[in-house]
Amino acid sequence: MFISEGVGVLGRDFGLKGSSRVEFDLQWNGTFSLIVPMYTSALDRFDYRSNSYMFYISRGYVSLQRVQSGAGVRNLGQGQIPEMQTKNRVAVEIRVNKDKAEMELYIDRKLVRKWRDTNGFAATGSGISFFSQLNGPIVRVSNLRVSAWDGHSDPVQFAQASSKEDMVYLKNRDEVPGKIKLMDGKNVIINSLGEDLNIPLDRIIRVSLTKPEAKPEANRPWEVRAHFAGGAAVSFNLNQWEGSMLTGRSRNFGPVSFDSKFIRRLQFNLGSSQKTNDTNTGGANQLWPWDD
Repeated sequence: MFISEGVGVLGRDFGLKGSSRVEFDLQWNGTFSLIVPMYTSALDRFDYRSNSYMFYISRGYVSLQRVQSGAGVRNLGQGQIPEMQTKNRVAVEIRVNKDKAEMELYIDRKLVRKWRDTNGFAATGSGISFFSQLNGPIVRVSNLRVSAWDGHSDPVQFAQASSKEDMVYLKNRDEVPGKIKLMDGKNVIINSLGEDLNIPLDRIIRVSLTKPEAKPEANRPWEVRAHFAGGAAVSFNLNQWEGSMLTGRSRNFGPVSFDSKFIRRLQFNLGSSQKTNDTNTGGANQLWPWDD
């Protein structure tokens, strides 16, 4: 058991070698900050020179940092834990897949966040420590259990995206929140926690965009809507149509270009009354299907 009313650290060498699972009960009062370095060799101090992964747990969120001697600290992202705002006790579980350099954190058996270190597993120690950062609040860690893990995750469903941030969902089930700055045929650039991340499209399975603030719609006679397979659609001002390429500008994405072979239908006169091909006898909202 670890009980702290101020700044302090307690650690132990558990002989961690492969993938592992760490479980403990966490209690607190007030605003607290607890750091849990995993696979660390620094057991009696807080040391940024020790190669490890540090979980920063506080009321409402958790973040993960990779600490590597000679390379400094890299933030791997954070997850939200809103239920900790209304509780003072939770069950924490940390799973580390050493072979895949993947880490998961669960609160009360619910997955909060999954991380993956794309540079490979960097930690070189075999211990775990608990470091309380603040004076005043009481932090209590009890029922600590450390065991080997087979590396198989529980089935995970996508969490509902926050309306305040864009979200990129990766094939490894990781989620990257932030603001998307660029999307092209090869990469997505998203600013997450103040850092621009360049993510290849072949690692992405879904992108969720924030709902823009409602603004009065200006009359845009040259705006069209392209419909793609799977139900996606993009509205943009059509500037040029040359050969199979359509180019223009979207009010959401800026300059855009599309190959017509990916467009299933093209919709014109967006400001006019809505009709379909079955009821349309000419005029507004003409739909042009692609039969290539």
